[in-house]
Amino acid sequence: MKNNKITLIIDGVEIQTKNNSTILETALANGIFIPHLCYHPKIKPWGVCRLCMVENEEGSLVTACESNVSDGMAISTETKRIKAIRKIAVQLLIANHDMDCLTCAKNGDCKLQDTATYIGIDKDDLHSFRQGIMDVSNDDSNPFFKRDLKKCILCGICVRICGEVVGTNAIDFSFRGYETQISTFANKSILESNCVSCGECVVACPVGALIPKKSIKPSREVKTICSYCGVGCGIYLGIRGNNIVNVRGDPSTPTNQGNLCVKGRFGHGFVNHPKRLKSPMIKRNGKFQEVDWNEALTFISEKLLDYKKQGSVFAAMASAKSTNEENYILQKFTRTVMNTNNIDHCARLCHAASVTGLSKTIGSGAMTNSINEIPDTDCVFAIGTNTTSTHPIIGMKIQKALVNGASLIVANPMEIELCKNADIFLQHNPGTDVALIMGMIKIIIDDELLDIDFIKDRCDNFVEFKKSLEKYNLDWVEIITGVSKSKIIEAAHIYAKAGSASILYSMGITQHVNGTDNVMALSNLVLITGNIGKTSSGINPLRGQNNVQGACDMGCLPDVYPGYQTVDNPVVFEKFKNMEL
Repeated sequence: MKNNKITLIIDGVEIQTKNNSTILETALANGIFIPHLCYHPKIKPWGVCRLCMVENEEGSLVTACESNVSDGMAISTETKRIKAIRKIAVQLLIANHDMDCLTCAKNGDCKLQDTATYIGIDKDDLHSFRQGIMDVSNDDSNPFFKRDLKKCILCGICVRICGEVVGTNAIDFSFRGYETQISTFANKSILESNCVSCGECVVACPVGALIPKKSIKPSREVKTICSYCGVGCGIYLGIRGNNIVNVRGDPSTPTNQGNLCVKGRFGHGFVNHPKRLKSPMIKRNGKFQEVDWNEALTFISEKLLDYKKQGSVFAAMASAKSTNEENYILQKFTRTVMNTNNIDHCARLCHAASVTGLSKTIGSGAMTNSINEIPDTDCVFAIGTNTTSTHPIIGMKIQKALVNGASLIVANPMEIELCKNADIFLQHNPGTDVALIMGMIKIIIDDELLDIDFIKDRCDNFVEFKKSLEKYNLDWVEIITGVSKSKIIEAAHIYAKAGSASILYSMGITQHVNGTDNVMALSNLVLITGNIGKTSSGINPLRGQNNVQGACDMGCLPDVYPGYQTVDNPVVFEKFKNMEL
């Protein structure tokens, strides 16, 4: 074994692989197919379908999905015993399965169908066992997908995806014996459950038990980025003719790795909506009339020329849903053609505090770490963010971090979904974020949990900062915030003692009159503990629109040029003034 690599033999083929991989993962990665129905790469192995049985040198049968490889081992995937076991397992599944394959949306993409073909199930085998299809009605309550339990093979993938990946736990196994089925709490409809309609279970289902209500197969796909929140999920739009017929996550995108939320997966019908404008319109006599582009552009040019002659009466609103190139052009037009800095966009409300506060403290108003680092953090501190609702994919990353053993601190005036899994919930009074954060900082300093070396090398004015907190009273913090001292102390210790700690925040702390102070307080918490400049740590503002960060970077703000170069700096002003159009 060298460099964590081992050598084993599968069906006479010598293979090198990682020491901690399973037999099934190793086989599939090396082009050796082993039948399986309950395995999925995003969740822990379970070994219930028994189809991935293999035989080792000792003649023992083991499940390939649950068994790790070892150096020098020899595995057989096609022995007489294994073939017999697999055939019976598939026959039993088929006996309890509604086989309207030609009309099923999964036809051609069904794992049970593929497995039956691989094993060699023939017509006679289909009747080897007595048919026993469960008499249960379909659940069409969800607006995006339907559930047909007569096609369910009880592989449990949907249950484990919902629990381990999404963290919702909307479904589980219910009843017993032959009556066993996948059900919601109290066996209510999907719509009445706590399902968030993300569709992860639908995508992972190996058969036709869960299928989208719109299941038209596309003729081609277009790779792009989701148009909703600031997570930046990679997606493939399924196109048929000139219409979007489905959306799937791009597994190669590090941000979402194929996962999507309900909006990203099912919320693109607006693109083909019949009420979308298809030509410019000018209001005449109180009513909009369609015009061609030449007339519209002439009309706009004349109006803008009049505004330019009147002085600084023009303002442009950029869009956080437009590309960097479009936003850059708009701010340049505003400044060089219309001669004004009157340009702004939604960050003025949502994350202007982040731009200002983080720029002052750490030099840049952006996330300090990538989204994909969250699962490997030791502590998540979520403040002012209802993450599972507003940024569901990041919510899934938090869930992954918890599965990996991370601690979770939630600070929010409202009890949110994240609180169910939180180690500690700080339900502070609205508007008391600074008092709460500074209370945590006071504890960290007093209990000597700070990173002295980091502070000496990377921070300024710490002595003055520490002195300003000498009379900071935790009794006062408790009264102001409504959170007990013991909870604040516990949260401070969890955060400061973590090997890596990631702060996630959003508009719950920025849309305040003291939003910038909130952000700067969080920056100080990060800095005194040295939780910045390293993997899976840092301070991370979660953006609302899909390109808020880009619009800010491009200078679509009245006080900064592209790259956050301030408009009141004479040197910067002259530089941009002398640039050519």
